[in-house]
Amino acid sequence: MKRVLIVVSVLAATALLGMGGLKLLSVQAYNSCTCERFNIDNLEVRTGIDIPKLDSLHCHLTEDGSLKQNAFFLHSDVDLDHYVERNNFEKGLTDYYLNSGEKEDHEWRAVLNTKTRRLDFSIRYKD
Repeated sequence: MKRVLIVVSVLAATALLGMGGLKLLSVQAYNSCTCERFNIDNLEVRTGIDIPKLDSLHCHLTEDGSLKQNAFFLHSDVDLDHYVERNNFEKGLTDYYLNSGEKEDHEWRAVLNTKTRRLDFSIRYKD
């Protein structure tokens, strides 16, 4: 009985440490407002938009760090119809789809051009 209790305790502690580590990593990605570390994770966590397999990417951060702009070219394997539907993009002009929103500490705008497969993100960090 004592062994079972020890094994269950160790498993529970391991699970709690694992969940705590994942939460800490998520918080770090959310707070990393740069073009270097956790750039894609930061966008995904803040906007809820999945960024799939890419062919290339470009990122620019303003000097004061308040605006980050990204340009991605989605890989040819990405099914654009499914991607648009799954990430709640709305139809804009011909070949363009939009997703935008605002939260307490940031606002974003994502534009997908289905003809060129280019996905542009603009995220403004509030004080």
